[in-house]
Amino acid sequence: MSQSVHEQAQPLVELRPDSKVHYLAEDGVLICGDARRLLEVPDSSVDLVATDPPFNIGLNYGSGISDRLSDEQYARFTQEWLNQAMRVLKPGGQLVAIMPDKLQRVWRPLVPRDARVLVWLKTFGPHLHMGPSYLAAWEPIVWIVRGKRPNTFNRWKSFYSDIDWIV
Repeated sequence: MSQSVHEQAQPLVELRPDSKVHYLAEDGVLICGDARRLLEVPDSSVDLVATDPPFNIGLNYGSGISDRLSDEQYARFTQEWLNQAMRVLKPGGQLVAIMPDKLQRVWRPLVPRDARVLVWLKTFGPHLHMGPSYLAAWEPIVWIVRGKRPNTFNRWKSFYSDIDWIV
């Protein structure tokens, strides 16, 4: 009896106990875990890092992660996962991170100057049904390419001059 692709494929590295493989195939692996703990992943071995770090708004993640940090602590936290993500990216590899709008003053100085900030315009959620609300109807997404930027994306013509892309 032949093995499935999932049974045949081997991960690049031994994963930490707190990491979880969500998808495993001949052409790749999708790992869910703490982006600060990529130490077991070899340098320049990853095509894409996609992350949605804590927004520092006081949520209980139940995993020992504090979501109530000072700006200085949040900057250190962000720099730690950003350094690991950039280290594991291949040349031309990409990092996509959904970031907290309210903390742009903290994370903006940490990302490379050529990073793009995309806009995730939310078309769902409580802000649509609550009338006047202070809930965010959009989130900034930081897009960083390690090295030369690919030319495979078509620019979307926007009404908004300060938006690079609408996702």
